[in-house]
Amino acid sequence: LMRVKWEQWMGIGVIVLLLAVFSWVLYRTAWLCDDAYITFRTVDHFINGHGMRWNIAERVQSFTHPLWFFLLSAGFLLSGACYYTALGISVALTLITLAGIGWVARREPFKGISLLAVLLFSRAFVDYSTSGLENPLSHTLLFVFLVLCGRTERGYGWLLATSMVAAFALLTRLDLGLLVFPCLVHAWSRFRDRRALAIVALGLMPLVAWFAFSLFYYGFLFPNTAYAKLGTGIPAGELWMQGLRYLQNSLTRDPLTLIVIVTALCFPFVFRQRNRIPAALGIVLYLVYSVRIGGDFMSGRFLTPPLFFSVLLLIRMPVRIGPKTGIGLTIAAVLIGMATPHPPLLSGPQYGQGHDDV
Repeated sequence: LMRVKWEQWMGIGVIVLLLAVFSWVLYRTAWLCDDAYITFRTVDHFINGHGMRWNIAERVQSFTHPLWFFLLSAGFLLSGACYYTALGISVALTLITLAGIGWVARREPFKGISLLAVLLFSRAFVDYSTSGLENPLSHTLLFVFLVLCGRTERGYGWLLATSMVAAFALLTRLDLGLLVFPCLVHAWSRFRDRRALAIVALGLMPLVAWFAFSLFYYGFLFPNTAYAKLGTGIPAGELWMQGLRYLQNSLTRDPLTLIVIVTALCFPFVFRQRNRIPAALGIVLYLVYSVRIGGDFMSGRFLTPPLFFSVLLLIRMPVRIGPKTGIGLTIAAVLIGMATPHPPLLSGPQYGQGHDDV
């Protein structure tokens, strides 16, 4: 018993150390992409009374993340500094979410250590834990959603909370609906009655309210960028090929991310965890969608939500990870991560500058 407690305390200490290292890495690699400034301009117009629009004279929704938009607006209104506010909110959300992973894995800390090491050496996760995009908020909401889905005590109040978090995830980015929808259907299936269906509908009301506002204010349900990017007229075959190149690019630049995602997809079937299959299905749907639309010009951006979902799935796998196995998995994650070009741990303020392969 004393040995088990000693192992737990040692593991928790290492988790705290990893969080400190993560803070340092995020500080060294923090950045803002050009797309973030599209949101910043709209936020500036909004908080100065000109409306939620890119050009003052035109009602056009130029952002794809309403909840992230409102969070940034609140921060900008208080601070008056868009650059540091966006970075501060991103880093704070990331560290809170990582601390949540450590808390969930507190009874098996070496499992948490290995999975935190995966995130630390995932280029995609580190890159988009800042950047000014909605990824940090997506990770936080996915964490809360899967924690709720994993609860053993389930009632109508639990179903309402789960549905509301799902709605907030979709308000952060509609694509996340593919990840959470199978789990939400699975949550409803535990009741299978009209009351449960009504509760799910009630939980999704924030999303419905935003759609109603968007239709009234902008004249469209979806952002202008969605119509522009998804209605290009490019043949579907070419988009599929470009989407596969997007995965190939990730496998070349950041193999750890896809390795962990594929591993997490296998575990529910290997261990016959039927209650985890909906989450695995959500990951598959999201990946297929990402490939179908041709991926993205930002390497790894669309892969951080399924990676984070995968990490949370692996935390729940019914295999106890002791010190030896945990250290071995951590070393494997470190070796794979360090073998990639420009590993996050060795990166700094000039991250990638002057390199053609970045």
